[in-house]
Amino acid sequence: MAALPLLAACNPGGAIVLPVPRADSPQEAACRREAARRPEIVALMRQQPPIDNITWYQRWKSEVADAQLRATNDCLRAGGLPISGGVEAVRSPGTAGLNDQSLR
Repeated sequence: MAALPLLAACNPGGAIVLPVPRADSPQEAACRREAARRPEIVALMRQQPPIDNITWYQRWKSEVADAQLRATNDCLRAGGLPISGGVEAVRSPGTAGLNDQSLR
């Protein structure tokens, strides 16, 4: 129990980025690969902050995940395939919402 405050201090921004689930189809897997090669995703990946700056690192990681999801969904729509969910994905605080600045 004494370690709980220490663990809580490791995540000051509160942003939790979950791993991407396995692709449901070969088309989705192809769209994910295409999304990872898009210039805007590659440029964002090159902006990785130092991992010891956990707040900025978590914000960057969340922004990358959001950009990859948008790019994958764009590819799926272009191919006439349905996207998972049906509503816009929930964004983590601090990732360019209405009152937030983008990291770029």
